[in-house]
Formats: sequence, C-alpha cells, structure tokens
Amino acid sequence: MRRGGRTITLRLAITGGRRARLRLRRGRSGVIGLEATLPGGDASAVSIAFRAPRGERYFGFGERSNAVAQRATTVENYVSDGPFSKESQTIVKATIPPAGYRARADSTYYPVPWLLSSRGYGVLVANDETSRFKLPGTRAGSWRITAAAPRLALRVFAGPTPARALARFTASTGRQPAPSAPWAFGPWLQTGQPNAPPLAEQFADLQKLRLADAPVSAAETQLRYLPCGLDRDSRTTKPSASPTTTPTGWRC
Repeated sequence: MRRGGRTITLRLAITGGRRARLRLRRGRSGVIGLEATLPGGDASAVSIAFRAPRGERYFGFGERSNAVAQRATTVENYVSDGPFSKESQTIVKATIPPAGYRARADSTYYPVPWLLSSRGYGVLVANDETSRFKLPGTRAGSWRITAAAPRLALRVFAGPTPARALARFTASTGRQPAPSAPWAFGPWLQTGQPNAPPLAEQFADLQKLRLADAPVSAAETQLRYLPCGLDRDSRTTKPSASPTTTPTGWRC
C-alpha cells in the first residue's frame, strides 16, 4: 500500500499470478474516486463486484424503458436506438446502421452509467468505453461493474440517503438549469410515424391543448430516418392518402 496526500494505492494479487492496482482518491465532500487497473495493457475488460444485501434496489442508468428499479438483469451502457418490440426488430434492424442497433430491452440513446442504490449511495462509471452493470435478484449476493478496457474508473457518492447521494451526484456532474418559460413543461407532440393516429385525431388533440391553454413544448417528425428516403421531395410532393405507402420515391 502507498499513501500520498488524498490518494491511496493498493496492489492486489489476482488469479493467474498477476497483480491489479486499486487506487482510491478523495474528491469533494462525500465523493471518492476509485480506479482499478490491470497493468500491462493487454486486458480486454476490468470488472469489480460489491456486496448486495437482500432487498437492495437499484435506480438511475439514464433513460431506460424496461424498468425503474433494475433487478436480476444486466444493464448495458451503450448509445443506440430503441428499444423495439420483438415484432419490429427485424424491420428496424434493416434500417439502422449496425453500430446504432441493440436487440435489448434496456437499449437507449441516452444511457448514463450511473447506479443509485436504495441503501443510500451512488456509483458513476467514468469510462468512455462500453460498460455493464450486472445486478442480482431479491436475494443477497453481489452486483458487478465491467468496463471493456484495461482500466475501470468509478466515482462513488455517499449518502446516507438516496436523495443525498443524488444531490452529490448532480452537484458534481451538473444540474438542469431553470426553464426560461413555463411552456418548457408542455407536452411533446410527435407526428410522422406509421403508427401515429389519423391526422384528424392529431388535430383534435391540438385543439384540446389550445382550449386548455397548454402550449406544446416540442414537436417531432420522423424525417431523421433517411434510409427510408423521407428527406426527399418533402417540399413539393404531397403525402399519399394510403397509410401503407409514401409519396413517389419515398417507399421504404
């Protein structure tokens, strides 16, 4: 063990006769940096596990559609599109570049490699490489972080409550500024998808919002799906009346 100022470095024996280096660094109040390294640079991944008492729950992870509290699963931190239903995956896979597709229930284009425990602490992965949280079920055991790199860097945020750990996390990484106007909290209008409601129904919804004095904060179309050709001739060609076709030259 070597101690220097705010840093402690440990060298640990691991399987295969090798040694790992574990470095702890004290940051701002209630925050500790942890770095695990396999010297030599030939390791493809580094993993570390922590004790998980019975009943511990795990939140955070950025924008995920599969669950709020993650248990008995592996959460991947990778930027991709999705998630998609099993029925649509075959079609979607043909329209999205391979690097942007994941056939996973936890796939997301806004992952945050951040775990918030119900026990009152938080852990942020500081690696840019793909990482994964492997989480236990309801029984006692352990949870594990793996990064696809020879070095794993973490930042641990103390509690003692989840709210306090979250406050330390946002103070360290940045907080959402106050909105410039109340309309920022308005609903999000989404149009242009094949499964969108009929146009008349969308207009009716807009009328309800207008009568309720609830302005729309964002409007989205689906012209970003350029492989389908929806970006072509959009200024001069009127959409087809058929719900299964698109204007001339737009068919997917």
